Amino acid sequence: MDIAIVLCVAEAVILLPLGFICGNLVKKKEPALPEPIQKEIIDYDEDAIIKHLNFVIDESIDRYFLYEITPKRIEYINSTDENKMINSIQEDVSKKISDQLINQLGLIYNEDYIGTAIGEHIYAMCVERIVDFNVNHQRYESSMQG
Repeated sequence: MDIAIVLCVAEAVILLPLGFICGNLVKKKEPALPEPIQKEIIDYDEDAIIKHLNFVIDESIDRYFLYEITPKRIEYINSTDENKMINSIQEDVSKKISDQLINQLGLIYNEDYIGTAIGEHIYAMCVERIVDFNVNHQRYESSMQG
């Protein structure tokens, strides 16, 4: 019996810790609690982003004048021509605008508002250029008559 007791003690001394160690290796880890969501603070230059957007729009307006207004010798841009121009510029800008610029605009505007903001910039810049064109053309016509 002494051997049986020795074996039981040996088993307890050797196998129980071994089982504990193996059990910890096999035991599934509890999922870690998610860390609190932290909003990343991004440093950006709003003026540079808007300047880039305006550059893309201005380039499209220049191209429109070059290919649509100048060759047709249009003297005055009326509301029908204005609508045609704005639609054409919107289409051109939507083809040219990069995903990077759209993402940058997302730093300034709500994601759902980006398209509207771009449309408003296009409209404002087109109207400004049309008014400038019409006023300057009228001045030119007046100077030629007088």
